[in-house]
Amino acid sequence: MKLSFFLQVLDLSGASPPPVWYEALAEGIGAEQRAQAVTRAELDRQPWVTIEELARRLSQFGTNVSVRTLASHIEAGTLSLSMFMQCITALGSTSLERYVDLEDLLSAAVTGRPGAPAS
Repeated sequence: MKLSFFLQVLDLSGASPPPVWYEALAEGIGAEQRAQAVTRAELDRQPWVTIEELARRLSQFGTNVSVRTLASHIEAGTLSLSMFMQCITALGSTSLERYVDLEDLLSAAVTGRPGAPAS
């Protein structure tokens, strides 16, 4: 499932998005552009985290994605929801706390890391 679809579901259900996403979602733009804007809003909260650093953090979860591929998906607004959730976990974002238990999200990310103990 793509992040863009998740954002459409939030919109159609009338759910309140995280405040950091308000501006990104308020624009009258297409689904992929909203996904790109939401991802950018999350990245802009930590401007010192480059795409290279984000890819490195993702690799610590066992998610090996090239910098080029990650940047391409972010810029095109085509991130999968699971990759977006991994990204915001790697960024330490709490934006999805009203939708997902953050301890479970972190546990899933760490448990998926090669060599990590299973719970």
